[in-house]
Formats: sequence, structure tokens, C-alpha cells
Amino acid sequence: MIVTWLSFPIMGQLTYLIPFVLIHFFLFCNVFRIRRNLELIWAAIFVTSIAICSTVEFPLLMSFAIQLPVSITLILVADRSNWYHGIFASPRQIDDRCDWCQGEIGWFPRFSLSTMILRTVVKVGSNSAVNVPLDRSSPYRCPLMLIDTFGRLHTSLRVSVTDRCNLRCTYCMPAETPDYESRTEILTFEEIERFVRIAVELGVDDVRLTGGEPLVRAELHKLVGRINAIDGIRRMSMTTNGVLLEAQLDDLFAAGLRSVNVSLDALDAASFREATRRPGLDKVLSAITAARKRQMKVKINAIALRGFTERHIEAFGHFARETKIPIRFIEFMPLDTDGTWDSASVLTGAEILARFSKAIRPLVPLTSNDSPATDYQFDDGLGTIGVIPSVSEPFCDTCNRFRLTADGQLRNCLFGEDSGDVRVLLRNGSDDAAIADRIRSAVSSKKAGHGTDDLTFLRPTRPMYSIGG
Repeated sequence: MIVTWLSFPIMGQLTYLIPFVLIHFFLFCNVFRIRRNLELIWAAIFVTSIAICSTVEFPLLMSFAIQLPVSITLILVADRSNWYHGIFASPRQIDDRCDWCQGEIGWFPRFSLSTMILRTVVKVGSNSAVNVPLDRSSPYRCPLMLIDTFGRLHTSLRVSVTDRCNLRCTYCMPAETPDYESRTEILTFEEIERFVRIAVELGVDDVRLTGGEPLVRAELHKLVGRINAIDGIRRMSMTTNGVLLEAQLDDLFAAGLRSVNVSLDALDAASFREATRRPGLDKVLSAITAARKRQMKVKINAIALRGFTERHIEAFGHFARETKIPIRFIEFMPLDTDGTWDSASVLTGAEILARFSKAIRPLVPLTSNDSPATDYQFDDGLGTIGVIPSVSEPFCDTCNRFRLTADGQLRNCLFGEDSGDVRVLLRNGSDDAAIADRIRSAVSSKKAGHGTDDLTFLRPTRPMYSIGG
């Protein structure tokens, strides 16, 4: 009887501790992506010690229903911080995925309890996670990879391949003698490819090449081919002014490019030259036609400039209806070299839509997608017009992108400052884990919003061409 009396509470404790340790162990390993033997041992000791301490020291927390949510919360909070990365975190490998991604995860359960719990917690704790549909066709996406402190999932990367440009747009560059980086400071194709590959392992599946003007970079099609060959990229595209596009279109298409956004602010030669300080409208329009003949996805981006764009509304409306090419108007942002931007110079998205409805036909909203643009269609179904109201109606709460500048600096916000130097890591022999840590750190430091409407807002020190559009 004495033995039974002494053993009963011990058995009761074991009945509680064993499932506690097992479930928390799976939870811990799923969150922190632990797979190596040494890390597994460390995790087992850590979780077991927590279980024992909570049982002995905190009997009120012995209730499984109370202890598990508390532990999940603590682990998720830690997962959004940076302290653990240097201890036991490492970039995910292609054959080493969590349940959420529906990829291979070794001997872990295909549909573990911890995964179900994490799905619930992430959806409740992050509005952006709720709004981002899980793409089952991409086994490399995991919403637990690059999430900032405000719960925003980052899967979109903008890569500037050069800060040089063959135009001199008034809202972007000085008329003459731009302050370019030296060529030795610009990342090589090999460095860009390595960075993108690491970013994809962290959950990025949407890559856009930008500039400057990306097509002034010699043999850009080779970089397109390198990036397009990386497993896990769902979409690769490029933003260009179109002047050099047609001459390189065959090589770019062969390398796998299927989507281009063409920057075009006017449809007549005189206004085009007024906006860009250079000729070339005929080449741009010819390139658009050539791209569409190859069944490439083409969109037009126009910067909305008060005093300029208003007189081109009708022409753009008819162009959109005749060609069926979506045209999107981006509000003028404080990224100009000349420093002429102020809030009064912003032609808002709402004003643009009203002008189109008055000049052409009423616009009706289309179903939203994963783009920052809000798209509308004329009520007869012909022509799509979109607005990107980044100043008047910021969409920071759903932002899913970060940027790599041509000289290897990370930018977690277009309106912020550099948030991490990866060029030095790419060139000093650092391993992939160090670069992944730098990416995580840059994303986690992202602010809630860009704050252009705040009196304390400071203009970015870099102009648009130096950041990457």
C-alpha cells in the first residue's frame, strides 16, 4: 500500500509530463525549424526542463489547457525576435519543409497537432496572414518564415540590378550627372543569384527585377535565366521604361521572362519628352506591341503628377480600352532627386478614378488580388484602370515586400533607410545562414507604416533610381 501510495502521484505526474513534453517538442521544432541531431537534443532538454519546472514550481499551470497556449505564445514571440538565430536557426533546405508548406519534414508527423495550433494562432494574430491565401502549388512557401513584428508575411522581393538609366524622369532623376555608384559596388549576377536563392529558401516566391533601368545592364537575360531556374519562384517579372526592351526581347523571352511592367507617363511624343527629358516613345510603344505578340503579360505604370497627368486621362482611357492593357497610376512619392515633392503635388488615386469616370465611362471595382494596386474596370467591361494610392491611402498593413538595392543594401520599406548590408556578407565569405539572418533582421525591423503624413517624417536620403522601383 505504501508503494502504491508513493507511486500514484508519480504516475500521475508522468501521465501529464509525457504528452506535455512530446507535444511541446513538436511545437518547438516546427516553429524554430530544428532538424539537426544536436539541435534536437537541445530542444528536448529545453522543453523537458520547462515541463518539470512548471509542474514543480507552478502547480496552477499544470492544467494542460492553460499551459499549452502560454507556451505557444512565448515561442511565437521568440520566433519573431532575432536572438535565437545565431544559436540554432538556419536557412531551410528544399527537402526540409514544415507541414504548412506541405513539403518533406523527415520523421515529423505530416499533420501534427502543433501545426494545427500554429495555423490558428497565426491567423488570429495577423490580419495579413488571414488575407494571404496559401498557394499549395508552391511547396516552398511557409508563412512562418519572414514575418515582421506586425504580423506581415513577406514573400515578394524587388531586386535592383543597376542604378543607371537611359531616361531622366523629372520625379526620379536629376536632369544631368546623376550620382551613380561605382561599378565595383554593384552586385554581380552571381551575388544576386545567391541572394535570391537564399531568399526563396526563406519563403520568397515573387521576384521582380528593377533599376534604374534594368535593361542597361549588359546581358541581363543571363540573370533572368539564372533566377528563373531557382526552384520555388512562383512569379518573376521586370519593370522597365521599355526603350531598350524590343531589342532584347528574344533573349529575355528565351530566358523565361513572361511578365513586364512598362513605365509610361504619356502617350504623345512631346509630353513623353517633357516627363523623361529624352525621346523614345516610338520605341516604347513598339516594344509593348512586340511583347504582346509573344503572349507576355504587360502592364503600364504611370506616375500621377498634378498639373501633368490630368491632361492625359482621356488618352490613357482610350488606350486601355483599345489594347486591353491594364494601366495603373502610382501617386507621386517623396523620392525625387530635386526635392520638389510636397503633399500638394500628389494627384490622388480618388481624383484619378473620378476623372476617368467623367471622361470615359463609370468605373466599377474588380476583385482584389495580392497587388498593391486597386483595379477598376469600365462598366462595359472594356479597359482596366488601377491606382496605387501609396501616399493618400497607404496599404502598409498588407505590405509583403522588401528590396535589394543594386549595391547590396536591404530596404524593408521604400520610404525608409537601408536596413542591412548584404554585399559585405556576399563578399567576405559569410555562409548562407549569416545572409539569411541579415534578411530576417531587416524584415523584423520594419515599421508599422511609412509615415509620410507625419510631421516628423524625413525624406529618404536615396532617390528612387538609387533604391529600385
